Amino acid sequence: MYVFQIDVIYYPSFAGAIIRDYQRRLNDIYPDVQSLATVGTKGFSSDGLHYSAEGYQQNGQEVTRLIAKDFYGLKDTLNIKSPNIRKIFYSNADKSELTLVFDEGQQLVYPGSYQPNQQVTLEMKDFFYLDGSNGKVLSGTADHNRIVLKLNGPQPAVKLNYLPPYLPTGGAYYPYTGPYLTNKLGMRAFSFYEAGISNILSQPELTASLTWASTIKLNWKSVPDASGYVLERKKQGDADFTDVVKITGNVLEYSDKNLSLNTPYIYRLRAINAQTESNYSTLVQISTPEGLASPQLQANATYFNKGSISWNTVPNAKNYDLSIVSNNVVIKSGTFNTNQTNYVLDNLTANTTYSVSVRAYSDITESPTITVSFATPALLASPELTASVTYFNAVKLSWKAISGAKTYSIERKTSDQASFTLVTTLAGTITEYADTKLNGGQTYTYRIKALADLTESPAITADAKTPSQLVKPELTAAATSLTSVKLSWKAINGASYFILERKLSTDADFKQLAKLDPGVLEYPDKTLTLNTAYNYRIKAFGNLTESDFTNADVSTPDYLAIPVLSTSLVTHEQITLKWNVVANASQYVLERKLPTDADFKEISKIDANTLTFTDKSLPNNTALSYRMKAISDVSISSDYGKLDTKTLAVLGTELEIAGSFSVYPNPVPGNTNLSIEFIKPQSGMISLVNLAGISEMDISFKQTEKLQIDVSNVKTGMYLVVIRTSEGTTSKKLFIQ
Repeated sequence: MYVFQIDVIYYPSFAGAIIRDYQRRLNDIYPDVQSLATVGTKGFSSDGLHYSAEGYQQNGQEVTRLIAKDFYGLKDTLNIKSPNIRKIFYSNADKSELTLVFDEGQQLVYPGSYQPNQQVTLEMKDFFYLDGSNGKVLSGTADHNRIVLKLNGPQPAVKLNYLPPYLPTGGAYYPYTGPYLTNKLGMRAFSFYEAGISNILSQPELTASLTWASTIKLNWKSVPDASGYVLERKKQGDADFTDVVKITGNVLEYSDKNLSLNTPYIYRLRAINAQTESNYSTLVQISTPEGLASPQLQANATYFNKGSISWNTVPNAKNYDLSIVSNNVVIKSGTFNTNQTNYVLDNLTANTTYSVSVRAYSDITESPTITVSFATPALLASPELTASVTYFNAVKLSWKAISGAKTYSIERKTSDQASFTLVTTLAGTITEYADTKLNGGQTYTYRIKALADLTESPAITADAKTPSQLVKPELTAAATSLTSVKLSWKAINGASYFILERKLSTDADFKQLAKLDPGVLEYPDKTLTLNTAYNYRIKAFGNLTESDFTNADVSTPDYLAIPVLSTSLVTHEQITLKWNVVANASQYVLERKLPTDADFKEISKIDANTLTFTDKSLPNNTALSYRMKAISDVSISSDYGKLDTKTLAVLGTELEIAGSFSVYPNPVPGNTNLSIEFIKPQSGMISLVNLAGISEMDISFKQTEKLQIDVSNVKTGMYLVVIRTSEGTTSKKLFIQ
């Protein structure tokens, strides 16, 4: 609400003055009410109430400034209000001077002589009324927000009025159009009525001392009835003092800090309360000492989140104060001795300006505070990383190029690892990378950063899980013949095909032998070279995966040795053959050819553990041809072992008995000696051969006609008694009981 204080009206009553004083005080009573003085408005009518159009326009302009401040943020608000009286007190002990204190910030103007018409000249001093009477003021001056009135002598008055309470019509200067107090903007001071006059407070006693090169400590004694103190300061040579601090309560000291070095300062102090003030204290002058030399400060970013600060050694300095400020917030401060002239900053924010200040100081003085600024570079944009599995042991990484990037760092970790490890660093022109030699069935997390000289991007991660590696096929290789090998393996879950490779010991590398469907689990490798070592390997392949190779070594066999045939016994009806052991043979194949046969015929396959064979029921006195091959599962002799022989001729009975020998008894009991008698002395060999062709007993004799042979240790059965002499070989059947 905006209220106009009424003008000095004509009606002869003090009621108008009382109302005007109430209107003056409305803002103190109701903070939402603003008042404006109308005294001095242009075109004040002779009716003592109204104004001309120009006057009302003036009222409108003046209230508009208040509305603009309250509702539209008007910035230029200095002196737009009417000055309002705040204090009135005698300025000296003998009460011959009054000081009128108006609102803080008002710049008051004391008017000169005023002529409302040609009949009269008016002076402002005559419109101040002490205890209701004027004529007691000699002169007045303005000092900022104060009016100082010189009185015509000591006065006992306790009340003061400004402007007449009313002005009857017909007077020499009716209606009242001046003089009046204004501020520098021309706003007229409120008239006031019956304002109290207080006595001056005692003058404070001010002292000053230097506590630091840029700090002066002010002390004073307590002033009775003071509720606070106003300390003012100016530099030597300045025209006006400025307020340093307003102190409430009974605080009796103040430290004035951050002063200029090597500078004289002048201080004054006044005591105050709500109604009055003291005169200023005696002026106190004190100078700050000469400062130390200014540090030569350097500060720069060494990375997007780091900085470096350095300064020179300042002569006579004992310490340095350092502070770092960002966005009006001190992020770091500290004090360093002269051994340290640098500092490293960590954990800075990218793309941020920092102000660095350093000050050198000794026991009593200091240098100027030097401030420099630096800005950390902005972070690079983040690469958009994608990770795609290209094989069970390989992942392809790709990202978009980042402007300003000089390199990219790629790191990797697995799900069971706590931290990343560096994989590679790539040039800024590269936007993809193949990571190989990985493990199958493993989740990998990749992290990429774009890097420049003093900055980098935020790290971006991407995950990729490699498929499990296929199980290795269990390859077996076995020779199936002199020139073939059979390869076999088990089925592999997830396999799409198998690759089978082979190499000789003389080959530098393997060569692919076959690509096989997943259901094929064996392969015959034929037309090989006998007696040769081969190395095979097989690998299973699936979707983006494979197994490790499985190797198998095998050698094709050589030919078996040729058996060497011989006879161990020949009679008229059977021949016993014998042969040597052939290494690695599993069987011997024996063939025979009689004179009546067109070709050889197989007569027996003999186990490798048997090295003799008796061919029975043969015709006597007949030539026979034998041949034999050793065989195994995978080999055979390169040729037959051969033997030609002949059965014995059969002699007539009488001739055999009379001309050869006799055997008796026949059959012979096992516990009886066998007797053999020749018709004449003979020399030779007697053999007792069983039906398998194996000799159970061999006895040589010389010029003997009769032999006794002990057969008690010979098993019962049918035997041949074979006698070999120089005349030939003959035999006789014998049965041992």
